[in-house]
Amino acid sequence: MTDRSVAKESLLPALADTFAKLGFDGASLSALAHATGLQKASLYHHFPGGKQQMAEVVLDELAAQFEQQVFVPLLGAGAAQERIARMLVILDGLFEGGSAPGLFALFSHGPKRDLFGDRIAAFYGRWIASLGKALSETGMAKSEAVRRAADAVMVIEGALLLSRALSDTGPFQRVLRHLEDALTVPGVPLTTELV
Repeated sequence: MTDRSVAKESLLPALADTFAKLGFDGASLSALAHATGLQKASLYHHFPGGKQQMAEVVLDELAAQFEQQVFVPLLGAGAAQERIARMLVILDGLFEGGSAPGLFALFSHGPKRDLFGDRIAAFYGRWIASLGKALSETGMAKSEAVRRAADAVMVIEGALLLSRALSDTGPFQRVLRHLEDALTVPGVPLTTELV
């Protein structure tokens, strides 16, 4: 396909999938063009900043998706425990049961992190703040809620990494099951016997 009238947004899933499979460095322009079905020239028409711009747009779209599906609902109405449980269900879907890597985590490794550092920090900061706010509504002290939110994000991302390394979604699934009970119980460690 060489049509330059293709909507830029329609290219994002293929770009995201390619970055997820190959990483930033491994995703060559040829691989990205092949994934989208476009010639390199058409791809540059949509993304004149090249591969870096493609990655930035993919991360921005992913952040917007998390904002809508995870962060805003965590801050919404209803019982905090129900909102937190719903977050875990949504994460299971967004990460395809543990088989899809987190692109923010994937892009946070190595020297290329400097290209996306502000986006990465903003994404994780928003996740921790949203979850921390919901946890504080359960009666938990604010400092404890923020610490537990950061720990939860850490074990979720760690489980995704391990699931990918082992080609086994078990670690991610165990973390989700454990967090459903452990997140809102003060004093229960979030990292006990997860894997």
